[in-house]
Amino acid sequence: MLSYFGRSGASALGSMLFGGLLFGGADVVYRHFYPQRVALENFLKPAGFFTREGSKALYIGYLVALVHLGWIVLYYLLGEKFNFWCPSGIDSVEVLSATVPFYSAVSLGLHAASQEETVARIVGLSLAWKATGRFWLANLFQAVIWAFMHSSYPQQPCFARGVELTVVGLFYGFVLRRYGLLPCFIGHYLLDAFLDVKPLLSVGPGQLWLWLSSFIPLLPFLLLFFLSLFVTRLRAAAPLGDAETLVNAAAGDAALTNDAVSKSFGANAVVSMPVADSVRDVYVYKGFSSRFRLIAGISSLVLLTITFFIHLPTCGDNARCQIGREQAVAKARLILQKAGVNVKNHIAVPVLSANVAMEEMQYLFEQVKRPRTLELSRFTQPGLVWSVSFFRFMDPTEYRVEMRADGSEYSLDLKEDDDAPGARLSEEEAKALALSYIRRVHPEYKDFKLSRLSREDEKNRRDYSLDFVVPSLKVGEAEYKFYLQVVGDLPCNFAQAWTIPDSWRYERIKETKQDKIFATVRLYTKVIIVLILLYWVFCLLRAGVIRWRLPLVVAAVLALVPVLEQINHWPSFMAQYETHLTEATYVFNRFLQLVQHSASVFWQLFLALALSLGAFKLLSPRSTFSAILTTAFRPRGLEERLSQKEMWLDGIVVALCGEALSQLKETLTYFLYYLYSPEIRGAQIDVLCSLSDYFSAVFSDVLDLPQSFLLAIAIYLIGAGMYMKFCRNFWFYMGFCLLYDLIMCSGERHWQDYSIALLSGLINSVIVWFFIAKLAKLNPVAYLLKIVLDDCLPFIYAIYAYGLPAFAPDMVAFLIYLLAPLAVLLYLSLRNRSLTREAPQQVP
Repeated sequence: MLSYFGRSGASALGSMLFGGLLFGGADVVYRHFYPQRVALENFLKPAGFFTREGSKALYIGYLVALVHLGWIVLYYLLGEKFNFWCPSGIDSVEVLSATVPFYSAVSLGLHAASQEETVARIVGLSLAWKATGRFWLANLFQAVIWAFMHSSYPQQPCFARGVELTVVGLFYGFVLRRYGLLPCFIGHYLLDAFLDVKPLLSVGPGQLWLWLSSFIPLLPFLLLFFLSLFVTRLRAAAPLGDAETLVNAAAGDAALTNDAVSKSFGANAVVSMPVADSVRDVYVYKGFSSRFRLIAGISSLVLLTITFFIHLPTCGDNARCQIGREQAVAKARLILQKAGVNVKNHIAVPVLSANVAMEEMQYLFEQVKRPRTLELSRFTQPGLVWSVSFFRFMDPTEYRVEMRADGSEYSLDLKEDDDAPGARLSEEEAKALALSYIRRVHPEYKDFKLSRLSREDEKNRRDYSLDFVVPSLKVGEAEYKFYLQVVGDLPCNFAQAWTIPDSWRYERIKETKQDKIFATVRLYTKVIIVLILLYWVFCLLRAGVIRWRLPLVVAAVLALVPVLEQINHWPSFMAQYETHLTEATYVFNRFLQLVQHSASVFWQLFLALALSLGAFKLLSPRSTFSAILTTAFRPRGLEERLSQKEMWLDGIVVALCGEALSQLKETLTYFLYYLYSPEIRGAQIDVLCSLSDYFSAVFSDVLDLPQSFLLAIAIYLIGAGMYMKFCRNFWFYMGFCLLYDLIMCSGERHWQDYSIALLSGLINSVIVWFFIAKLAKLNPVAYLLKIVLDDCLPFIYAIYAYGLPAFAPDMVAFLIYLLAPLAVLLYLSLRNRSLTREAPQQVP
């Protein structure tokens, strides 16, 4: 029960934080583009509804809902002739089982109307209108985006819901321009609420309370309209010719508009920023000494080199990828050709995956210890596997060839309809065919024997399933088995595994009372942290240091990067395809995923940048963030250019130092887990697997660099802002980190793992504090290059350890990307030398 309410409370706090920032940003846009409309905040009190605009908006909102509902009915009545279908007309009968059935309608209507109208109509329409200068184009843009975001519902064809709501979005856009936001909000709310309570209208007279309760979500705005109409009529009942009364009423309405509220806010707000002439427009960087740079740089390079080449034996570390993506496809086609399968007109999608069964390895580790476990792992686990799928759209037959990392066949998998044609072999013929396949593809198995053979007669063929056991590989109670099917006359669908006892699995997943208590404590700890964050955000808002425009523009621009990056993901574009989907449906679903990802990037960047810039104003009131970025990346004067070189030199040294400390911590943790943990760990070969998804992994890293850089800066600034607000000193900070790690590490199964995780967390807290407070400080180059190192080093290590020669070109590209800052530093040195020769008298 505590866990349930804890999760509910955490979700409510998250929604409150997201909603507050979302509506705050949307309100800024609404005030700017609609200055003569009644301010949204005045609709939170009766005064806003008692204006002429408010009274008109109430009844227009009901008309909007009726028009919207009428369009839905007309659209699907006409759409029946073209086989259009969408479950909008299916009653949500589960609402009848709720304690208060109509509440879900109120909740759904408020959430959907408030979020979608602010995002699509206010932000989307207004910004697109500003960018294009044409209302019709901006209206079409927001309508299409908003409409097709709803296309994740079941429908036929895939664009049915999108076309329906595009028309609705255009209509709502015109309503917003003519009457303001309130009619759009009311109409949207009423439509969603009506569709949700529709089952209550069908319960009949025997359930009078349920029938009457269906009108509760639909009546509040109607009652408010009649009240507003009554008040406005009283105002209009002034004696004929009483001009003063009419003027006062008009003045009262005008005082509630966005323009009036903005001017009032500007006049009464307490400005916490210093006067303009005390803020530096030029940032002069003070670098480290040459001695520190030399010692820190050499020490960091030595540590990185040592940690790079340290290796301990783990499960899966024998994997070596020797063929690339194109070679894998060619070899897979050859394997299918030898099996008598023609895939000339099929689409081929290669995917590299890690294939090490770590649960089975853990059981072996507990039974026979590490050396024997590693030996068995190298013998039975392929490690890295190329899987090449061959399919055609709407064809249920799909072939998949799995190959070891050296290109040799591992398994040929077949998925097809039960009614597909095939041979009808006898048991002896099927058994002989299976044994021949095993000896050819898996010669490593010597003493295996058949343990079970089953037959399944399909309509047009006969299939066999064969289970084999390898007695010499039995460990404890777990027998080692491999499986094979003969579909028609095709041996396929090979699989292998140890049959782990259910009792052992049960003990691992069993949740004790202590586990439940610790899980609840971890949940409430997260809730407390969210509360602390909310309080800090409230302090920023009250200080008046948060600005919305710049984060909005930057987030909108960077949200387009995933669209460009999708081109680089083309090799893996069809990896999620399922054969029952049409090509248009699959492409459209992927497009929706891309839009949702872009929207996630937008909101993540927008909120992070807004909070971080507010924190920066409090942390460094005598500097501007733009001045620091200008000095680091686009200096103007001689003094700034000399500072730029110092920032890049120190940035390289500091990033190396921070990365060396992080890698040293990881290596220490790696050794401790290896020596003392009761859990065995696998090699990090999954890092290599993502390389097959790109034309060039480095290109994606470069595209993601601005977003990663800004998010990293935002996280550091938010952390520094909260440190300044809540931490008295370093030891108070460490005490908080210790308490946090003590709680959050309680999910570990063993006390050894708990101790190691606790130590690792504390060391990481020290490294983060040291990197931000003592090394990087206000040098953005250090954070940028730290991101480059974090991106490159894991890939370089994975390719060096497991991916040569297949990914040698990627390794060269990552090395060039990693060394690019040195080229920048060389250019800055040569440029500054030229500048100082031309203007030596200006050098300080």
